[in-house]
Amino acid sequence: MEPKATKALEEIVEHVAANPSGNSVDFNRALIALFYIHKDDAFVDRMAREFLQGKHRGPGVDRHILVTIAVFRNTPEFDAAVMAFNPMSYEYALNEVQGSSVEKWGAQLAHVPVSIVPPLPPAKP
Repeated sequence: MEPKATKALEEIVEHVAANPSGNSVDFNRALIALFYIHKDDAFVDRMAREFLQGKHRGPGVDRHILVTIAVFRNTPEFDAAVMAFNPMSYEYALNEVQGSSVEKWGAQLAHVPVSIVPPLPPAKP
């Protein structure tokens, strides 16, 4: 069974990807958390693969982070898909991931949700 936080982050990414009014900051933070903190490779790779196949093109989808993750994976499948998508994006992402850590990518990990918790009840006077 998936942890609730991982599932909630997946739902945020899917909601933004499917919604024309989605928020790219929410998308970016949730996807980076799934990739870097939760190690949800199957979900993240699926989203990157689907994006490169022409899905998830809404305004809230962070194209840069999806291409960067695909290039970071360094597989022939992802490399070919990114090159077909945009050769300049491939070169840019390749330069970004070589010799760089994930922490330095577009998202500031300090603002990435590690877990999802319900709002705290109001403080008692």
